[in-house]
Amino acid sequence: KPYDFLWYQFSNSLGEMVFRGVANALFGGAIALWLVGPPPSLAGFVVVLPAIVGSWVLNFCAAALIGLAAFVVEDVTAFVWIYQKAAFILGGLLIPLDFYPGWLQAIAKALPFSSMVYAPAKLFIAPTPALFLNTLLLQSVWIAVLGLLLTLVYRRGLAQLTVNGG
Repeated sequence: KPYDFLWYQFSNSLGEMVFRGVANALFGGAIALWLVGPPPSLAGFVVVLPAIVGSWVLNFCAAALIGLAAFVVEDVTAFVWIYQKAAFILGGLLIPLDFYPGWLQAIAKALPFSSMVYAPAKLFIAPTPALFLNTLLLQSVWIAVLGLLLTLVYRRGLAQLTVNGG
């Protein structure tokens, strides 16, 4: 074991996400430019990059936590399904969070899903310094919380792990 398992998985995930992100940005951007036209503000390109990186890190932490649930349960497919649906609904993919009732909007915007999906998209369309700082702050808090939880769950799972064979 020459390297840490979580850092290996993080690096592997980051490499895959960079490749997919560049491919989606090139092809999706070309199609969006053709169908819709240029974005309202070119500043959105620069401002959204740190938010996208934060989204990727948050997604990795959530996905790794779901994967580590395999230490306890045999099949994590249900957890993946729940995570995807929560991100879809509470992240603003189904309906923009601004259309939610006030109480649900406050809850959804405080959860990590909004800073993974909704906030970077809104930041790209309408970049403001307040939204930029709020997005990065919320992402940083959730990355710290989920990163700590991920480390604790991994260490606990590793302590209980028994490997048989060679």
